[in-house]
Order: sequence, then C-alpha cells, then structure tokens
Amino acid sequence: SLERLDENARSTYSPTKRECFAAMAMQGFVLHYSGYTSCNFETDPNETAKRAVEYADALIWQLEREEDETN
Repeated sequence: SLERLDENARSTYSPTKRECFAAMAMQGFVLHYSGYTSCNFETDPNETAKRAVEYADALIWQLEREEDETN
C-alpha cells in the first residue's frame, strides 16, 4: 500500500543538511512569491529549485567559515 511505502521511505531516508536548507529556502520562495506580491520573481519551479540550492550552499559555506574562525 501507499501508506506502507511512505512509512518505509521515512525509516530509511534522512535528508542532508543541504537538502533541508534548500527545502526551507524553496518553501520561503514559494510562500513569499505565490501571487501575493507584485515582485518579478522566477516562477519556473526548476529555477526556483536552483535558487534554493544556491541559498543552501551559501548558508553551509558561511556556517563552515564561522566554525573555522572560532577554532
């Protein structure tokens, strides 16, 4: 069943930090630019996904940089 498939997927897959950060960024983009503003923003899902990953990579890079500076 679909429910069992979903349960198995949750038990065997753990998203990476990068995937979590990208998902949060993409969620913010979609929420913010979902037609409630007049902002000119890419509405192509593939472009939004690319942008979310760029933000995730930037966050990871900055966190690693700050960690290196404190060590």
